[in-house]
Amino acid sequence: MVIVRHSLGVLFTLFSASGFAFDQYLLKSIEQFDEFSHVAVERGSIFSCPSRTEECLIQQLNENVPLDNVDLFLKVSPGLIKPRFSTEIDGVRLDPDDELILLDYLMEGRSRILFEGKYYRWKVPRSFEKCAEPDNDLRYCWAELIRPASIERWMYVEQNHYGAYWVPWEYIEVLD
Repeated sequence: MVIVRHSLGVLFTLFSASGFAFDQYLLKSIEQFDEFSHVAVERGSIFSCPSRTEECLIQQLNENVPLDNVDLFLKVSPGLIKPRFSTEIDGVRLDPDDELILLDYLMEGRSRILFEGKYYRWKVPRSFEKCAEPDNDLRYCWAELIRPASIERWMYVEQNHYGAYWVPWEYIEVLD
């Protein structure tokens, strides 16, 4: 299941292209590994949603808190790319004035792209350095990166003492 956040609050729903906007993000669940069975929050903030905004802040913890049930997620905030020239990729006609939403990296150089309500798996630049050289690889550099997608790691926690909440990865300590 994919979770989408709207600026008006947290809405748990299946990801739909029709409602997508730049104030939303995509959460990708990551398989848990054994080391996540013994983790604690190290004196940091806990949040009601995976965002460091004031409206999501629950409280600051002044103690290390052992965690019960945890799930790890990648929070992907979308980026933006535009074609450098008119082109056709996988039967899709693209023009320089088209805006494509850059989402998550999928493997083997491909990224998930949202364009006109459909998802594609295309090779595109994910950093400004990728297409900065004069002899750019046109498999990637047919598009210009306007805004890179950002990725943060968050842990979703269900616990008896504090209830359910989100913790940024840097506040997590793996215990021996």
